[in-house]
Amino acid sequence: MSTITDIIRKEIENLSTDATRTNVGVITTLADGVARVSGLSKVMFNEMIEFPNNVLGIALNLEEDSVGCVLLGDTSSLKEGDEARTTGKLLSVPVGKELLGRVVDGVGRPIDDKGPIDAKQSFAVERIAPGIIPRKSVDQPLQTGIMAVDSMVPIGRGQRELIIGDRSTGKTTIAIDTIINQAKINKQGEESGNPDFRPVYCIYVAVGQKNSNVARTIKVLEEKAAMNPFYGTLAIGILIIQDIAAVIYLAASTGKIPSPWALALLIGLYPLHRLMKKFLNFIHKGELLLLFGLFIALGGAILFESFGIKGDLGALLLGIMLSKHKYATNLAKELFNFKDLFLVGFFLSIGSSG
Repeated sequence: MSTITDIIRKEIENLSTDATRTNVGVITTLADGVARVSGLSKVMFNEMIEFPNNVLGIALNLEEDSVGCVLLGDTSSLKEGDEARTTGKLLSVPVGKELLGRVVDGVGRPIDDKGPIDAKQSFAVERIAPGIIPRKSVDQPLQTGIMAVDSMVPIGRGQRELIIGDRSTGKTTIAIDTIINQAKINKQGEESGNPDFRPVYCIYVAVGQKNSNVARTIKVLEEKAAMNPFYGTLAIGILIIQDIAAVIYLAASTGKIPSPWALALLIGLYPLHRLMKKFLNFIHKGELLLLFGLFIALGGAILFESFGIKGDLGALLLGIMLSKHKYATNLAKELFNFKDLFLVGFFLSIGSSG
């Protein structure tokens, strides 16, 4: 009995009755990755705001009665009325060698399912860069592994080099090849046992890229840079499926009931697939290939719309059916020249249907 009494007495003595103050607000509007929060009386500019479901935001627009926050991460789980809390920290990210070989989001949180990152330090994003005089001079070359670049453009470690070019001209390919070459040089330097060898640490930052493109880049780096290729294969599969599922959802959500013959259409896709493969084997280059691609896209759309199904889904399915063909790359290159025209038509169709 006395033991129980002692335990209760210790709990009462350790009980803290001090009041704690937390700055809590409520989301009033939420749209396009931007949340307007009311009730945050003490918030700093560029401060990290904590939202439910482990979503972070940045306080950028400070007004008298509300705060505009740019959300970082998946915002589908947030809704108006959710609470938002200040963290007292300016926007910062973890730094250190612990991040090497990992895939992180915009605020340094791991998204590769390889466990947490045990970083020892965190640096503010908005910090003053070192001046010119304290920096070490460039005295060691950096080899990209591309003979044309290495022979004509001298690049040194610590040097800033800008790659300029139009879209789809290979700018990212040069950067990825350079990273792969540094991995090979680092491996050779470590195997040599030279104590003076300094490895080159490469960081690839994807800004405004699609998930599928980022996943393909991760897969290439893991295969060429002696990293575990399983994650790259798994990630690219998941992310591409997410993109396809989003297109299917947008294409199917028309509010119309498909025709009862739609099931027969799906069954008829198999013989249509074999017929398209034979045509592609016959016309695998030249102008006829472009006409064939346009016919497949427009014909698939018209065919599906005649059965009460959105035409976008028809063009998507017919394209997926030909994606494994040996001449699919040739067909994609021919159609890629018209990507801007297709993009304009896509947005015009969205505007006219909305």
